[in-house]
Amino acid sequence: SFSEQSAAVGVMKRLRAAVERGLQEKHLQASPHLALLSTTFYHEELRPILAEWMLLWIRRRHPIAVPDTVLKAYLCGSKVDGSLIPALGDHQLKALNLSRTWLAVLMPHIASRIHRVHYGLLAEGSPMWAQEPRARRFFAVPFVGKDAPSDSSQFSHPDVVIGLTWLSFRLGGLRHGDFERALVSLLRLERSEVDVPPRLRVAHRLYNAWVSEARGYVRGEVKGDLNQELPADNDILALQSSGRSERSSANRLRL
Repeated sequence: SFSEQSAAVGVMKRLRAAVERGLQEKHLQASPHLALLSTTFYHEELRPILAEWMLLWIRRRHPIAVPDTVLKAYLCGSKVDGSLIPALGDHQLKALNLSRTWLAVLMPHIASRIHRVHYGLLAEGSPMWAQEPRARRFFAVPFVGKDAPSDSSQFSHPDVVIGLTWLSFRLGGLRHGDFERALVSLLRLERSEVDVPPRLRVAHRLYNAWVSEARGYVRGEVKGDLNQELPADNDILALQSSGRSERSSANRLRL
């Protein structure tokens, strides 16, 4: 809704202002990327704003019959009236507790780590790549120094693994194999929509969205009402396997 959009814009403006203030006062560092230096600054300045953002996300997914002031106080670590707990469902209570854990412990920990110094993804060209377990190949692993991943260690906390893996992709981008697996997933998705015209399939539109976000374009793309069947175009780079294996199909696709 418009009110939700306005609230989200307001939260982002306050967060941007707090980050700029943190950089000026040396509570945050900007190089090699944004990282947290002061947990005190985080809990006093950033956590309340992030709690508001978390509430927007929670309410959008799971409506809660509890005032925002009470929920924000809970997410920020304050004690709240226990009589409000019965008003929450099991799923809502779990979502709030997970959100509080992220804001109180996981976020400041993850935000203080430096990519390619404390964590990162393994290089696909490393000599031991084929012998690495799947968890170390696909998730972030601990580093013992600059561009020096640990030989065998893994992060033990699942939420830390998720957060640092997301940051690794956000800061380092996709590896070649990651991109190929993404295209293979699109091919599988496309084949699951056999009753939908190719140019109206979710996979096709998702592929176009990826290209557009990368400041590219798809030859032959037609803009308009996607609820209507569009004319065929032999020049479009469609996600079609043409009877070949997924791997060879993925290799043939070009942006």
